[in-house]
Amino acid sequence: MTIRQPYFLYLDPAQANRIPHRQVTFSPNWQDSGRFRFTNVVGATAECGFEGAGIRWLGYRYDDAGFAEITIDGKVIGTIDQFGPGRDLPFDWSCKDFPPGRHTIRLRLLDQKPAESKDRYLNVAGFEITPAAPTQR
Repeated sequence: MTIRQPYFLYLDPAQANRIPHRQVTFSPNWQDSGRFRFTNVVGATAECGFEGAGIRWLGYRYDDAGFAEITIDGKVIGTIDQFGPGRDLPFDWSCKDFPPGRHTIRLRLLDQKPAESKDRYLNVAGFEITPAAPTQR
């Protein structure tokens, strides 16, 4: 006897613009927690290419996190502090208004850390791309 039961599948349209950490190039010595990759090796990098009008870095704030230098297309954009007063706190950083075309984001763990941080870890859960606006014809 076959029992037929209806089921529903929900798709999150935002996932189409997501680059999971498994598709990012990490070097050297990053560890995989399952939800994100992390390292405390000074100079370690995370890099990925994308096409869109902006990008958002997703991760977590921790009480043992440090600073990362962010470059986009080879140009230093700034230094970001991933420290948080607790553990597993949501973190995101974004940059937008890129010209059309392919871009590359690169994170590099710096030697500096906040005075209250227990270490200088950096983590990446993934990136989210802001699509370019459709062109008018």
